[in-house]
Amino acid sequence: MNILQFLQCFFFLTEIHIFITSMVKINYFLLLFSLVLFSCAEDKNESKQIAAADLVKEVDTTLLKDIVAYKTVLNVVRESELMPDFTFVPGDVEKAKAYIANNERLLAYNPDFIKKLQQQSLNDTNWTGISILAREISHHLSKHKMEGGTPSAAENLEADKNAGFVLFKMGATLEEAIRALEESSNEQSPAQAMILNKRIVALTEGWQEAKILHAPQQKIEDLTPKEITKKNEAEKKVKSEAVAANGGHKVLYNVFIAGDSLIYKVAADNQIFVMISGKPVIVGTKLSSNKIGFDWFFEQNHHRYGVDKAGRLWARSLEGEFKVIGQAIAQ
Repeated sequence: MNILQFLQCFFFLTEIHIFITSMVKINYFLLLFSLVLFSCAEDKNESKQIAAADLVKEVDTTLLKDIVAYKTVLNVVRESELMPDFTFVPGDVEKAKAYIANNERLLAYNPDFIKKLQQQSLNDTNWTGISILAREISHHLSKHKMEGGTPSAAENLEADKNAGFVLFKMGATLEEAIRALEESSNEQSPAQAMILNKRIVALTEGWQEAKILHAPQQKIEDLTPKEITKKNEAEKKVKSEAVAANGGHKVLYNVFIAGDSLIYKVAADNQIFVMISGKPVIVGTKLSSNKIGFDWFFEQNHHRYGVDKAGRLWARSLEGEFKVIGQAIAQ
């Protein structure tokens, strides 16, 4: 090998070394750049997952509050034995308030007030709160006009009578019902005290009517012939009014779905309908169930929800988990 060939080999090897060194540096750079991108992607994914989890938690909390409110109001409506025709919504009110806006009957409720009613124990029932709620609901169920946004004296007395009826159905003694009315009223002057006395009389009348209507069958012989006749007439009236109010359908369940203002009715013939302008409109079907844990299925608008023994409606979420989305209340 002469000197020229030696120099050519040397420069060739030097160029190869430089090329390899530069490629290694590039590879290191690419590796580092990839790691940074991966880390950023992981951070973004983690942020999205946290945001999604927060959103789900927020939706679940809102849904739970809706269900609590619906169940509380519908429990009172059920005991009134009248047909609901109003929408209940959370509002900026102290406890609960019935009103009419744009020809629509609305019941605004304070979520904290509803929450306290739900947290009550069996030995410490908040009869005052239930009395207030029953009275406000009655304004709608009795079709009160509440002109000027305020019920008339006659409308208030009828609401008190219905509240007495509900309080008996929910287990209050007459003394507890009267005390609840007194605690929720603000009558201080002699004239207002007279109004309170009239309200107590109306409340007592409603409580006594419920007692006669729902007297235990085994004690029917303790009733006078006049009371028996009154009881039979009241039962017949309630049944006929219920069927008439539901377009001739015998209703087995009232069903609510969180976030939906409609009250769905499940009839004895397994049809599901809603009342629109006083007429029943079929919207779904009650299906039998062969699935463990579900007594029947609520099917409406291509959606099917499982209903358990407690009347809770269950739906499968996008994540494949079952969540409670509504409640069925037996009539």
